[in-house]
Amino acid sequence: MHPPHDVGYGDQLVADVYNALHTSAAWAKTLLVVTFDEHGGCFDHVAPPSAVPPSQSQPQQVFAFDRYGVRVPAVVVSPFISPGTVFRSSGQPFDHTSIIKTLRRRFGIPAPLTARDTLAPDFEQVLDLDAPSDLGREAVTALEVAPDPDGLARAQAAPMNDFQWAMHEAAAYLGPLAQGASIDQHIQDLANNQKPEIPPAKNPAEAASLIKDLMGKLKSVGLGSLR
Repeated sequence: MHPPHDVGYGDQLVADVYNALHTSAAWAKTLLVVTFDEHGGCFDHVAPPSAVPPSQSQPQQVFAFDRYGVRVPAVVVSPFISPGTVFRSSGQPFDHTSIIKTLRRRFGIPAPLTARDTLAPDFEQVLDLDAPSDLGREAVTALEVAPDPDGLARAQAAPMNDFQWAMHEAAAYLGPLAQGASIDQHIQDLANNQKPEIPPAKNPAEAASLIKDLMGKLKSVGLGSLR
């Protein structure tokens, strides 16, 4: 859903994930959280409240992380939630570290990551059913996205933005594994600052081709699950 792309592709992804989970054996023990890291530029009439800094601020920090950002939507899906539930926190507001807090509680991880997730409310309260329910929609169908071959061609040939380059660079870090390096040795090399070479790519089309080729090599050496 990230600009400048059609948000319909994001809708399709959410539908695919939900439908796959809903029809799987894992559905009865699944909590699906759909949220966003940004607000999409929409106006928020509520001023962000104060927040507990995750850690002690450093002298060089311009922002002390002592205030929340604008609000973002979140949808929580589980057969243990009554359909149509809308929930709010009565105290500390929900934030992204509420996901961390929920995982910590669910899997018995006592130590917090930061002071922020120490105080964050978790999602346990919304799981209000004692047994999983099969109520709700059997499947979700996303609206079809109208194909735009010309727009896609322009996007593939345009210079890469920071996010696209980061994906290309992240994939390159898996290169040694595709060439047979052990995971333990690769981690040790990275810890010793032995970074792999990043292959050149002028546009998203070239980067996508390199990433697909790398993933094929990873699969051939038995590491396809890293996808």
